[in-house]
Amino acid sequence: MSCLGTGLLAVSAISSRGAEVVVTNVWSDAMRKDVPVALVLPSACRADGACRRPVAYMLHGYGGNHLEYLEKTKRVREHVDLFGYIAVCPDGMVSSWWVDSPVDPAVRYETFVAKELVAWTDAHLPTLPDRNRRALVGASMGGFGALSIASRHTDVF
Repeated sequence: MSCLGTGLLAVSAISSRGAEVVVTNVWSDAMRKDVPVALVLPSACRADGACRRPVAYMLHGYGGNHLEYLEKTKRVREHVDLFGYIAVCPDGMVSSWWVDSPVDPAVRYETFVAKELVAWTDAHLPTLPDRNRRALVGASMGGFGALSIASRHTDVF
């Protein structure tokens, strides 16, 4: 049995012992495009599709992408299994700063993360859909985005 809900199209999946990595696309109405997202699912979730887990949204830094944490932080999969959470790593372009641009309507990453991605995650994965069970973290540009988004969306994070 899989932790993945119906309707999730896996572009690629990497599995072995431990947490499973699934790379997919999430549609953004705000930006009118698919946004690549890497999901890291704890192995316990795969064994019991009824599990419910907290979620950590991990925002990459300037110049990075949705795979940055998996490529540079080799222990993400281990930590997902050890602490029993789901990691969601969206792509924020090379330099979006995770904001809604006041000049370019095609750049709406705050809206994507705070509204669209959280709603998609809760609809497609066995999450604990509660602000007390969601973390928003980031490095560099992602750290700015995490603090900025979380401070304006205290009802979500």
